[in-house]
Amino acid sequence: EDHIAKVFNPHLGGLGAAFADRREVATIVEQLIGEPSQVFQSQFIFKNPGAWGQPWHQDAFYFPFDRRPEIGVWLAISEATLENGCLAVIPGGHRSAIHPHGPDLRPGANYGYTEIAGLPEDQAVPLLMQPGDCLFFHSLLPHRSYDNTSTRRRSALVCHYTARSAQLTGPPSPVQKAILRFRPVGRAA
Repeated sequence: EDHIAKVFNPHLGGLGAAFADRREVATIVEQLIGEPSQVFQSQFIFKNPGAWGQPWHQDAFYFPFDRRPEIGVWLAISEATLENGCLAVIPGGHRSAIHPHGPDLRPGANYGYTEIAGLPEDQAVPLLMQPGDCLFFHSLLPHRSYDNTSTRRRSALVCHYTARSAQLTGPPSPVQKAILRFRPVGRAA
């Protein structure tokens, strides 16, 4: 487990599905989306000691649906601190369009990571979280995570939701084919 960074699609069964379908979560998601929702992707994220942070990005860049918003729900499984790689956001950034994303140019960067260059770092707000804290965020919100410089793992479950009627705007990429698994909220897997 010290070498695993992500486990994809826990929303398809077990405790991941139970969280994705949880009435309190689904109610907030549907209020934000404005109609019945479906969860289309989820992951357990394990930011192990020494792991790099993910650069600035918007989830909408990776998930091109014909309607917005998609909503990310980030559940802290462990404490999220500056030292172990908490998230940071640009408040109000969800009111913009999708920014240009380029490849993550850090030597040795994770394959597939992209980044928004030139965002004002002085506007970043770190999101310190305790186990059980839950963050709901718009798919246009620029966010990043910090490097884990601690000796502790930072763990989280994130589920991504969209309207049940939403469709991808083009053929899915190979990555999207591998990780997208649509399931209406409120229905057992």
